[in-house]
Amino acid sequence: MKDSNKISRRRFLGQTSCAGLGYLSFASTLTSLKAMNAAAISNSSVLDSNDYKAIVVLFKFGGNDSFNTLIPNDAANYLEYQNARGNIALAQNTLLSLNLASPDPTGRLYGLHPALSGLQSLFDSGKAAFVANVGTKMKSTMTKADYDNGLHLPVGLYSHNDQQEMWQTSITDKRTAIGWGGRIADLINDQNSNTDVSMLISLGGINTFQIGNTQSEYSITPNGSVGFTGYEGTDDRNQARTAGLRGFMEHQYNDIFKQTYANVLRSSRDAHAIFSSAISSATTFNQFSGSPLGSQLDMIAKTISVKDGLGASRQIFFVGVGGWDAHDNLLADHNDLLGLVDPELEAFSSAMEQINMQDSVLLLELSEFGRTISSNNSGTDHAWGGHVYAVGGTNLINGGLVHGQYPSLSYGAANPFNAEPRGRMIPGISTEEYFGEIAGWFGVPASELNYVFPNIGEFYDYINEKHPVGILKPYV
Repeated sequence: MKDSNKISRRRFLGQTSCAGLGYLSFASTLTSLKAMNAAAISNSSVLDSNDYKAIVVLFKFGGNDSFNTLIPNDAANYLEYQNARGNIALAQNTLLSLNLASPDPTGRLYGLHPALSGLQSLFDSGKAAFVANVGTKMKSTMTKADYDNGLHLPVGLYSHNDQQEMWQTSITDKRTAIGWGGRIADLINDQNSNTDVSMLISLGGINTFQIGNTQSEYSITPNGSVGFTGYEGTDDRNQARTAGLRGFMEHQYNDIFKQTYANVLRSSRDAHAIFSSAISSATTFNQFSGSPLGSQLDMIAKTISVKDGLGASRQIFFVGVGGWDAHDNLLADHNDLLGLVDPELEAFSSAMEQINMQDSVLLLELSEFGRTISSNNSGTDHAWGGHVYAVGGTNLINGGLVHGQYPSLSYGAANPFNAEPRGRMIPGISTEEYFGEIAGWFGVPASELNYVFPNIGEFYDYINEKHPVGILKPYV
């Protein structure tokens, strides 16, 4: 049960002043006040709290070779792909043809890697779509000349750590530990009727994406939440441990660090009790394989199925899969990895249909960068723009389409996307454009999108334009 004495953020904003933030530094105070002001705007009936929505981020750590995931399949463009990729090109007769919902403006046809039959089925039925050549950018008008002169480049462009961070923060001019999922939660956390369990739920441990200025992730496992070892146990040792923990958590400390730690422990205990109680009545799903990823997505599906018991109208999930840094043995390793992920995508889509949540839950595949078009012998190296997909219901996803412009894969100087001879593609679509559209659907007011994505104004008129990429069907 939610503590009736627990002060809400809305009430806090109405009853306290800046003087109450005396322990914070001036800079931290400004950041916190900005987040709380955004939350106050959100709480003024902007969102319909009965309208459940969830984002599920599936992050492929290492840099997925998306140019061997989504492949040109018409004669002319396949030949260009084959010539550019050389010994790592997939044979055209092995590709899984995609049935486009409407003809591609460039006349391209597309195929998928042969290990992606589940994604092919989702795409063809309008439950999945791709965004082509998306990546971290600082300027909308980034050109090859800018690249050659070192202008407007994201920090740590080809670094795993930096680019993983920037896909999770969508801030490209500096390093930060605050993610765009966390900043969304800063804004709309109070839309959940019970905030004792964070709307940010991770099955991938601590991650940058779900760290906000005022909110952070609640980590669970495929078996559920994890409580204190031995807490409320019946033997003498565990009774003593329980008494000690309770005494520490319930004591009021003058030292802010001790008090904060006690508050964190108490919140963790309370969240575990609430989550464990709710998940005990979760829907059973038989679609998943039992693989590590399947088990994680199964728990996400179960958590969504008990959203009412958790008091949740908004949830943001995170799960990661490693191993995508294919500098060698690309063809075999990529095939194996895609084969592990693909059936779980189809299982998750089926699970959402089982509980009638398919049009309320959006699964996003992300990875820190694309790969070089050219082969380094038997693999590819770090590059820039790449392709990603999203999965959802037919009333949510503008499915069966490749959104954005699939770049030419030629190496010539005439190719405006090719940053250098190895085939590193300048992104045509920024992460801000893609994620901004999703944040708007999720309920972030247009006036507050620049809190979530500080550089969003560089790329589109976010106040008036709701669908810069068009991957979602109109939601306003």
